[in-house]
Amino acid sequence: MGGFEEAKVNTTLGFIFKEEVVMVAIDHPRLPDGAFPENAIVPHPHLLVAISGGSKDSRKEFLHYLQKKCNEHEREVGRKASAEEATKWMCGLVSRNLPSRDDDGLPKLIFAGCETSYSGDDLPKGILIAGWDKELGPSLYQVDAEGKIWKHPLCSAGCGSAGLSLITWPHKHMSMDDAIKMTEGALCLSVYPYREACECVTVFQVGVEGVKLVIFNRDIGEWQKQHFAENPDDKWAYDQLKKLVERNIGAVLIKR
Repeated sequence: MGGFEEAKVNTTLGFIFKEEVVMVAIDHPRLPDGAFPENAIVPHPHLLVAISGGSKDSRKEFLHYLQKKCNEHEREVGRKASAEEATKWMCGLVSRNLPSRDDDGLPKLIFAGCETSYSGDDLPKGILIAGWDKELGPSLYQVDAEGKIWKHPLCSAGCGSAGLSLITWPHKHMSMDDAIKMTEGALCLSVYPYREACECVTVFQVGVEGVKLVIFNRDIGEWQKQHFAENPDDKWAYDQLKKLVERNIGAVLIKR
């Protein structure tokens, strides 16, 4: 697939819908019934964290670390961790290890309490944190590969930036069903240049009722096939985008 590895193409995108819930979409390999995407975790009922890029082992370590921190926080403080607190833990995990370099001059990450280290492309390229609490309502954060924190009503990691340009804003007159479809579509279109490595999309809703699974394991290729059959002009535009990526010219955002 033109040099792209499946494990490195994970994409996440999210946005706050009507100041009520956070909509989050992630891509992942096809899952058996009852399974959960390995690049995401629900540390507690009102918090969702998803990782883009990096090796499978490094993502597992990141998410294990976060679950441990959330459990410790609840035991010691007596309340569940907020999205902001989870974001700071993830940021700290990335930031304090970036100055460490391996023999090739690439960033090396060493997890406290274990001998595992990751460097270069093994490191996550972005972490999306979505949460809801009764004081702040919905919140959405991103930690990038440099350990910087971004708080915004629209966030993405991996290939998701192009998808954010497809999110209709504002959402004043949009129904929840339409918001779910829009979230799914934004991810399916954003990964089109890498479609051979992107199998399925799952969409979550994070709100007062907790993290809800609203679309599970939907085939991305089938969605794209149906969409382009109904919108042939889009097919031409995204084919050009794919050619640019394959030629290593760089990512192109199709803006509104």
